Amino acid sequence: MKLVHPEISQTIDFQCGRVNELIIENQRFFRTFIEDINLGIAGFGSKTVLSLKDKPVDLSKYALVITEYAPLQLNKKTLITKITQSLEKEALNESNYVDTMGLVAQIENYLLGLSLSLPCEIEFGKISIGVLIKAMSPEIVESGKNTIEKLFDFMELVRELERDKVYVLVSVRSYISDDEMESFLSTALSHDHKILLLESQARKKLEMTKRLIIDKDLCEI
Repeated sequence: MKLVHPEISQTIDFQCGRVNELIIENQRFFRTFIEDINLGIAGFGSKTVLSLKDKPVDLSKYALVITEYAPLQLNKKTLITKITQSLEKEALNESNYVDTMGLVAQIENYLLGLSLSLPCEIEFGKISIGVLIKAMSPEIVESGKNTIEKLFDFMELVRELERDKVYVLVSVRSYISDDEMESFLSTALSHDHKILLLESQARKKLEMTKRLIIDKDLCEI
């Protein structure tokens, strides 16, 4: 994957064998760069172009911007929706179909039995396993995990439930120490995750990063 922006001369190449780090010291450009990517992710027009095998791809499908780390929430609506859909698909596959339909029938019969105590006749709509799964409010267990572990788990879940994406981690180094960051980047690279560290100020250069600095005068270093 590659990312280009008309106001940045260099191409950000995610196949370089390192994690890309983009430091934008100009506050206005830092803000507008993030806004532009978020517009693309939301499905609107964007100056930022992300490509896969040199063909442009939809930012809304292939990119995510993460700005919150304290705490980092794994239970995001989009991810829970994908988990619910995956559980429903599993419930209706060949090996589970008979048990699933039997359970749905038991619940329908149980509700009909309860309705006999009422002084009127009751009809129920059809119950689906998808409705039952949603009613149980599935959540990802987050307890006992630190920010780095949650971040890696999140990327692995997105890969499994959706697809590989580019993760734009905004100001993450303000929350995570250099030692922790090096450990996280090593693990992420070994699993071939695509990451852009987006920072507003330069910190210690990490061994596994490829750094591009845009200073206050918009000069590239």
